Amino acid sequence: MMNKEIFNRHRYIVPILLLCNLFFTSHSIAADAPSDALKAFYQHVAKQECVDALTLRPDYSLQRCKKVSKVHIHKVTTELSDEANAVLLLELDSFYNNKKSYFFGYVRMSKKKGKWVVVGPFKSKEDYWLDEYVKSYIPGQFKGLSESVKKKKFTPPPAPQITSKKAPQKEDIIADEKIAPPGDSIDADEFIPEEANKKENPTAKSPIVKNNPISTTSTNPEVDKFLTGDYAVQGNYTSLLSKIRQYFSANASATILLIDKSRRMIYLYNAQNLLLAFFPILSSDNSSFLSGLYRVNPDKPIKSEKDAALQGGQPILLKRMLRQQDNKNSQPFYIRDLFDTDTKNSLQLSPIDSKKLQKLLLTPSIAYIGQ
Repeated sequence: MMNKEIFNRHRYIVPILLLCNLFFTSHSIAADAPSDALKAFYQHVAKQECVDALTLRPDYSLQRCKKVSKVHIHKVTTELSDEANAVLLLELDSFYNNKKSYFFGYVRMSKKKGKWVVVGPFKSKEDYWLDEYVKSYIPGQFKGLSESVKKKKFTPPPAPQITSKKAPQKEDIIADEKIAPPGDSIDADEFIPEEANKKENPTAKSPIVKNNPISTTSTNPEVDKFLTGDYAVQGNYTSLLSKIRQYFSANASATILLIDKSRRMIYLYNAQNLLLAFFPILSSDNSSFLSGLYRVNPDKPIKSEKDAALQGGQPILLKRMLRQQDNKNSQPFYIRDLFDTDTKNSLQLSPIDSKKLQKLLLTPSIAYIGQ
């Protein structure tokens, strides 16, 4: 009887101990994750525990830490990781000397002496694709992951807004707030000069296609990828636009239309890669609309508002830029008013959007349609 009573008293102890062991084991695993190390670093900075922050980011400084007044992490996700390195995607607001900075991009973590530490650099997702970041800052160190980087599906950002600045949350608003200049560093105190944000002299190694009104004889595979529309219109708009201007230098100052057939949207960017407008595609003949680069109204370019008024209601002509091996009798394509009776080879906008787009195409323009 006594043995039974003892058993009844203690029969719950073993499961409880097992659960406790599971909890502490899970906790220790989570604490060892690179994302937790990055969060811990910014928690120390926010609490002004600067000495502890420096243990998680050795290249940081006490002076910089003490000047940070607020940090708000929106999200942290691990994009790639192995036993030695990890690439995280970080979205964060921070304040330094009453200057606010918003960052959304990649940061490298490395494991040193069994502990994850922040190594960097911090690079905006606007400027780098994931594979570009890995190749630039972790060359040869992700063993066996090169194919996974190429195949990884890039998560598109939210639909572009005409105003590029992020609306501050109420708790982040302070008196006489000064918005920091754009930079690729997460720390609001280290605004890297523009030339430092770019990769070393990219134009020196890049193929340039000059003065190619319709066709090009280039055999460079990167150029061909744009001419055949291999790059999807998603994720990194700024990088895509910059590469088009870089590889096709005759169009460096052109207005560029990015046409996203999957989302049924047209995005219009000026020469500085700033979004001017975007238009929903209401109807389209996708079956014959080929991906690639196009010249916009090459025969009758719109040079003034008067030209735009005269051509108001007329279809916008898109003439494909061809490779040497392509059929030179390529058929034209159009952006038309929804009520245009001719819908062949066309993308159709609302009458109002069609007129707006005509008025915005006052400079030489090109269009890119991705796969």
